[in-house]
Amino acid sequence: MTVSIKGRDRAAAMTRAGRSWTVPVEFHGRSLDLECRETLDELEALKDVWQGLEGRSPEAFGYFQSFDWCLSWSRLYLAPEKMEARARVYVLWDGADCVMIWPLMTRRISPAITLLVPLTAPMNQYSTLLYDPARFDRTAGRAVLEEIRRDRGLDAICLDHVPQSALLADILEGQGVSPEGGQQSSILDLSGINDWESHHRALPKKQRLQRNSRRNRLEKLGALDYRIYPAGSRGYADNIERCIALKQAWLRDTGRLGRDVFDPRFVAFLRDLGTSANEGDDGVYLHALTLDGSPIAM
Repeated sequence: MTVSIKGRDRAAAMTRAGRSWTVPVEFHGRSLDLECRETLDELEALKDVWQGLEGRSPEAFGYFQSFDWCLSWSRLYLAPEKMEARARVYVLWDGADCVMIWPLMTRRISPAITLLVPLTAPMNQYSTLLYDPARFDRTAGRAVLEEIRRDRGLDAICLDHVPQSALLADILEGQGVSPEGGQQSSILDLSGINDWESHHRALPKKQRLQRNSRRNRLEKLGALDYRIYPAGSRGYADNIERCIALKQAWLRDTGRLGRDVFDPRFVAFLRDLGTSANEGDDGVYLHALTLDGSPIAM
């Protein structure tokens, strides 16, 4: 999804790289403040506000906009000496209260073209924003988008994988969408599964037999177990590097490209997830099938 930029100039002081800026946004006859934060220190200072908004945001798709995900990535990938990507995290304030956070970043794809894309792209699986549903709606979102589009330093806004159910999809109102280029993501819905036994019984007979056959063959080799490690746990930290190594081996063996997966920063990024997460929130989990305590699939 690409939204064109109108190209109107903003004051030079506002567009200077590495400096935050604030502009007023009119909403239902009131003036809110739209702030853009660009440095790592400015983002770190938002931790409490950011995580507080995560708890109020009503959408199920939100982890890739969370403080944990965005800051873990930014600490490694937004090096000050590199100019290809810079954070542009937009924060909408109603007085002292934060009502929206939209984590984006600029990416220069050529000397003449600068895009505004989701922060952490392409590692994020979907693009949306965090907001307080009691104080932020489609009208406010469109006012924010209009203000962002005024930035003279941007050539286009590219937002991939916006969930159809997200408020952001309503804000964009189809802008930049190609009727021939629909994007789809596979999501496994586990909400209707009460327990493993009833789920297994509900499968077609042929599928049950195939699964039982595979399990029986594996159990002949040793003790089989399935473990789930949340990010930040000892099991997660101990196994994430092996998980990525298995992925890299599969990519090499199948002749596939995976530049991001082979980047040494990728393992460090995933390993650090969970250290800044809200307790009890959704997040990253490592699923491992183990044989005699050693992972054989993750």
